[in-house]
Amino acid sequence: MRPFFFSTLAFPLRLPVALTSLVVLALGAGLRASPPTAYPDREEVSALMHRVVAAQLHAYGSRLPLDWKAGTFFTGVLAARKATGGQAFHDAARAWSEKAGWKTRGRPFFADDICIAQTYLDLYLEHRDPRMIADIRAKLDGYFDKAFVTDKETRERNLVEGEKPFTGRNVWWWCDALYMAPPLLVRLHAATGEARYLELLHRLYWDTVDYLYVPADGRFLRDDTFLGKRSPAGRNIYWSRGNGWVYAGLVRVLDYLPASDPRREDYLRLFRELTAAILRHQGEDGLWRSALGESEWFPGKESSGTSFFCYGLLAGVNRGWLPRDTHLEPALKAWRGLLTCLLPDGRLGYAQPVDHEPNPAPADHSIDYAHGAFLLAASELLALAPAPSPSLSTP
Repeated sequence: MRPFFFSTLAFPLRLPVALTSLVVLALGAGLRASPPTAYPDREEVSALMHRVVAAQLHAYGSRLPLDWKAGTFFTGVLAARKATGGQAFHDAARAWSEKAGWKTRGRPFFADDICIAQTYLDLYLEHRDPRMIADIRAKLDGYFDKAFVTDKETRERNLVEGEKPFTGRNVWWWCDALYMAPPLLVRLHAATGEARYLELLHRLYWDTVDYLYVPADGRFLRDDTFLGKRSPAGRNIYWSRGNGWVYAGLVRVLDYLPASDPRREDYLRLFRELTAAILRHQGEDGLWRSALGESEWFPGKESSGTSFFCYGLLAGVNRGWLPRDTHLEPALKAWRGLLTCLLPDGRLGYAQPVDHEPNPAPADHSIDYAHGAFLLAASELLALAPAPSPSLSTP
């Protein structure tokens, strides 16, 4: 396979020839035309996915990003590959992984820093090359005899100096972590057959849920700094993207959690509870605002949380976890809303920047993790079984 290089790269990410036409055609066409407003068939949705991937690879330029933001993007890229069969998606993810040496960087006990290994595992489950997961297996081995954790290991802002027990609330102390790390553990179980990965998952996951989930509201606080904190309206503060991380992470856990696992129904119950709360706060335009449940606080569009919610709703319908007759239309409404956030060059606008709480999302702001979430949603849209359904055109 002959590689090609972006001409501007000083430290190039080697990409396969199959991606050349994707970048040139998708980006070139996107720069000259407004984004389409309807995707009535698979080919049009697939073309949109190619444009989004091309736009993000172009934005990376010479960089080799190895953080949670890129990790989330490439989970979407491989979902796009699975949904479309497109070899260019696979090759882009593999080229990035090869350049990274199939390794994570940073702190192994900090979930953000191991998120990128989800892509390595997805590729491993296809190719079964042990070098793809050797690094993450070695790093996670340290979890099993760990009794205490420090703030330096987890980067928790509020963990007092010294040690705390190695529990979910001290390791996965922010709700975003439930996307970053749990899908790794179920995939490692699928890759190795070792039950210890599922045992660790359940122990850490449900302790975090006990700490940050508010059952009466069906939503997650972002972290313990929001315990007792109130919005200007005097309510609990619920961040849309934070809850989106949890919601999307549940799908990525359930997809690999064995049907016989004794805790599977608990994850499904949580998924359905989140679904009910999420749907209560969907806007008339199909979108959610950055404050989940307080659209008047930050009334502007927000696409990253919406993408995760759209993904979860479509996945729930596709897998039979949610009734199609009541949940498909809200999912398609979310998709129609996302189409109004697309920018002419193929990027997804209205993506809230890196944050930990509700805040505005500028119309022209796009970022890799939002593109990954959008690709996840588009992949589930392609997976919808043929059946009469509402139009995908924007209103």
